[in-house]
Parts: sequence; C-alpha cells; structure tokens
Amino acid sequence: MSELSAAQASLPEDRPALLKPTGHNSLDPLASFSTDSGKLIAVYLFFRRCFLNRLSLEEQMSTVTDNFPERARNALIKLCNDRLADAVDLQLQCKHAYWNTIDPDLARLRELFNELNESLECYIDRIAERAIELGGVADSTERVEATWSHVLCSPDALCRNHAPTIASALASFGELVRKTIDTANEFSDSVSAEMFTEISEGVDNWRRTFAAA
Repeated sequence: MSELSAAQASLPEDRPALLKPTGHNSLDPLASFSTDSGKLIAVYLFFRRCFLNRLSLEEQMSTVTDNFPERARNALIKLCNDRLADAVDLQLQCKHAYWNTIDPDLARLRELFNELNESLECYIDRIAERAIELGGVADSTERVEATWSHVLCSPDALCRNHAPTIASALASFGELVRKTIDTANEFSDSVSAEMFTEISEGVDNWRRTFAAA
C-alpha cells in the first residue's frame, strides 16, 4: 500500500471525495487533488519523505568514529593536527623552493615545485577535514617550526638546487605519515588509516621524483 493509499484509508468513510483525483496532468504534485484537505495531506507526505531522506543521508555520512571513546577521539584529533602542522610546514618549504628557483636551466624543477604544492594543498585539506569529522578543530599552528630557513632562505638560496632539500623533507614527512597509519590502526580508525595510506603513497612518489631531479 502506498503512502497516499494509507492516508486515504485513514480518512472517515463519509469523506472519500477529499482525495478524489482531478485528472489534471500538471507537474504540480498538488494539482492532482481536488480539495484543500487533499492538498494538505499531499504536503504532509512530501515533507515526510524529505525528512526521511535527510535522516537516511545523515546516517550514510556518519562514520565509525561515532563509536570512539573520548580518549581515543582526542588522540586521533591530535594525531591529525600534528600531521596537519607537518604538512603545512612542508608546503611552506615547497613554496620557498619555488620562489627561490629562478635559474632558467631549472625551469622544469620550478614547475615540479608548483605541482607538488598543489598536491600538498590537497593533503592538507583532507587531513583538516578528518580532524573536524572526528569532532575536533583543525589546527596547524601547534608545532610549526621553520628549521629549514637557513637553507631555503639563505643569501645564496637563489643559486641553489633545492630538489635535495625538498626530497629530504618529503622523506621525513613520509616517515611520520607511516607511523600515523600504525597509530590510526591501533585505534581501529580505518578511515584515517586509509586516508594517510593514500597520502603516504603520493608523498613517496614525489620523494622519488625530487631525489632524481
């Protein structure tokens, strides 16, 4: 029995005409009912379906993180924010390498720095979004320390090939990400583990690219 049939059946027997179809072919879902009462029921059914669809969508968007105890959730949020800070720091290194690579003979390398920056931007957004999904606030400022400025911002920076520096930075970040995967698995957070695994693979590909540049 359809929702409309059920609604009709619930009406008193002496009011069958309330939901009598008019035979109108309009696309208006309310036009097929001949009375205001029929329209009210149609409106009710329409919004009821919308409400149920919304509940279904919210359930689909919900993840297993809803079942994490508070301690585990807080640890995972910190884990994401630690890697977020590292990723932002790595991106900043990449931008400095891009800015300070002006030798025409290194034009292709400069393009690679720019492409890497785009990839890092994607990693940063994904990690930040995961921290929020876990119920936290994305914060990349906790551990940022520009320990690399003496290389990428030195007076002779414009004369250097920064590929080895970036390759080394990618290797260090990749190692941190692999440890993060293990920790996420320990907390049974398969969503975070899968995300960091994909990031790790991308970082390793970039490391090999710059190591060979």
